[in-house]
Amino acid sequence: MTSFFAILTVLLHFAVFVSYSETGRLGIFFLFISMIAWSSVFIFGSVPLSNMKRPTILFVNTITLLFSMLSATLFMPQSDHVTVFDKIAVERYPSKADLYKGLLRLGIDYTPFKPPPKTGPLSP
Repeated sequence: MTSFFAILTVLLHFAVFVSYSETGRLGIFFLFISMIAWSSVFIFGSVPLSNMKRPTILFVNTITLLFSMLSATLFMPQSDHVTVFDKIAVERYPSKADLYKGLLRLGIDYTPFKPPPKTGPLSP
């Protein structure tokens, strides 16, 4: 169960990074440090939790996962200095173009999300 929550933490960090990819030059650094830190909390925290009941372990891991997501949305650097949490609170959700840009930062070129080319007044 511990590895499930560690993998889920990594996937959710990637989801936040891809969705809100305007992180500047420290974004990748923050992403990997945060993923390593929160995954290690789950992995090394499993030893003290090993002699507790399964519902208690599930509750503690779920609360820890929520804290990891809160920290990712509050502390991930953004180039406009507005936290991801605040962007979600004011309903500024990512568009397909934002997702495409975030995937490109990870080296994935997913063409269905590619925005259409801009046409100017002189374009045919």
